Amino acid sequence: MRLADFILDNMETILEEWEAFAATLLPAAAGMTSLALRDDAKQILEAVAKDLSTPQTKEAQAEKSKGR
Repeated sequence: MRLADFILDNMETILEEWEAFAATLLPAAAGMTSLALRDDAKQILEAVAKDLSTPQTKEAQAEKSKGR
């Protein structure tokens, strides 16, 4: 299974784990709602999965590996 597929297939489980982790980040997480703890995590995971699924040239791969 490709990582992008894994992320998409397990999105809710990943988000639940993220929420549980984020709730431990005290004092910042104290009193935060589930929605606030998840913040933009779903959109971030979707963007990562999309990027992982996008074909790249060797040049693009090299540039991305250098943070460009």
